[in-house]
Amino acid sequence: IQAVGQLEDKLKAFVKSGGKLLATGKSALDSNNRFTCDFGADFIKKSELSPSYLHPLFDTPPFGGADFVVYGDHFDIEVSTGKVLAERSDPYFKRENGNFCSHQHTPFDPNKRAPAIVKGKDGIYCSFSIFSDYAKYGRLILSIVFCYMLDLLLGENKTLQMPNFTEKGIVTLMKRNGKNVLFQHVLYAPTFRAGESIDVIESLPTVT
Repeated sequence: IQAVGQLEDKLKAFVKSGGKLLATGKSALDSNNRFTCDFGADFIKKSELSPSYLHPLFDTPPFGGADFVVYGDHFDIEVSTGKVLAERSDPYFKRENGNFCSHQHTPFDPNKRAPAIVKGKDGIYCSFSIFSDYAKYGRLILSIVFCYMLDLLLGENKTLQMPNFTEKGIVTLMKRNGKNVLFQHVLYAPTFRAGESIDVIESLPTVT
């Protein structure tokens, strides 16, 4: 979703009050395809080579250093003042009638690198549409990259520390209207498929 109209105003107000943004793909772009906030980079255009590869410049356990294929749209950016956190490795060529590769994906060219994730004054921008990719394919590396970006933005302001909480955990924070009261609900209930389409909870293990 691009930041136009009231959404653009809300994002600018949020950043002005001290907030940080985590934007991906075309989010945080105004109607003229320019960033509404300062990510230390300029948006250029949609990349023509797809899929491409994400090369994090930070540790991604348990995978280590590698290039990971990412599907969907991704975009070219030009870094100015931001810090590059990950690069993009493009394939050797675009598959067309005159270009063929027997692999599932055209291998990436290690000499064709471009910035993919950048951290600026107002937050972090990832040029891959990682949420759409994760929703369709559910690959672990995208979850690891997202958590790294989020932890980097939160820093010392990260108030919820639950190292033993797994991906099945659900945390909900609610505020009571008219009162300065917050409620935090934590649920951990692993499910399993029973029958054709029913997810069942039969045990509630203790989480510390």
